[in-house]
Amino acid sequence: MDKKLVIVYFILIMAFFGFYYKYEDFNNFFEVLAYKILPGDDEQKVKFVTNEDNCDDINHNARQVGDLSDKGKIIFLFNDGVDSQYTTGYELLKSKGYPATVAVSPSFVNQDGYMGMKELTEVYNAGWDVINHTYTHRDLSLLEKDEQKKEFNTTREWLKSSCYERGSDFVVYPYGAYNTDTIHVLQDEKYSYGITRLEGVFSNKDKNAELKTVQMTSDKPVPIIKKMIDQAIRDKEVVILVSHQLNDTIDQSDQNHFRIKDFERIVNYIYQYREQAEIITVSEWQNTRTK
Repeated sequence: MDKKLVIVYFILIMAFFGFYYKYEDFNNFFEVLAYKILPGDDEQKVKFVTNEDNCDDINHNARQVGDLSDKGKIIFLFNDGVDSQYTTGYELLKSKGYPATVAVSPSFVNQDGYMGMKELTEVYNAGWDVINHTYTHRDLSLLEKDEQKKEFNTTREWLKSSCYERGSDFVVYPYGAYNTDTIHVLQDEKYSYGITRLEGVFSNKDKNAELKTVQMTSDKPVPIIKKMIDQAIRDKEVVILVSHQLNDTIDQSDQNHFRIKDFERIVNYIYQYREQAEIITVSEWQNTRTK
């Protein structure tokens, strides 16, 4: 064989393995690429990287939660599915027996700095919900209605194909951005809830497409967060505590970080009120509303 041809083959093989190493799931690259280049409403053509061949290994059973009308409801929500939410958040919550909810954009799954399918399946099997954070994490208020629909529906299909059924009709708006088209898409496409960055606790009487949250960020003093927790417990309402990156090295230009020690303080604070409050996932809260 020609020496030059051998060298070319060698380079191609090395490039392939280098690419495979970078992308834990090789097909995920093509999934993202397909989403970006397909014209119009062709999301059904995307080849998903999912657990569909291993659904028997997925825990489909939701925890049994009783009547919570006389308790405060606390939901830990992790946005984006970054790796610190698994390495730190999951471990801290597991030590107390608490579940959580993680909102993911499938185009980030298996990428550097984010949870992969293995980690998502582990937390899902432990009772977490894995929910819709749109496919590419773009600002919805800047998108046409059809583009918003595609962002939601492609992600919901991915969730269901991955056997993450619980909470698949919840959407977390990237950056908290949305508009009237967003509300209409949620209604038209039969989504149950939209989660915003509007600050506060909420009750069953609040608008389903505009659920409030409490953002746990580097610029938010812990006493303020505790005050919102106290309000939810006192008024027997719901508080969604949202975290992004958990680490003790705070980038002052990025407020989405939250110190690990502060997160642990919040977890321990809630534990004191375990008789007056229930820590649940979004789907568990949804189930309590239908009882």
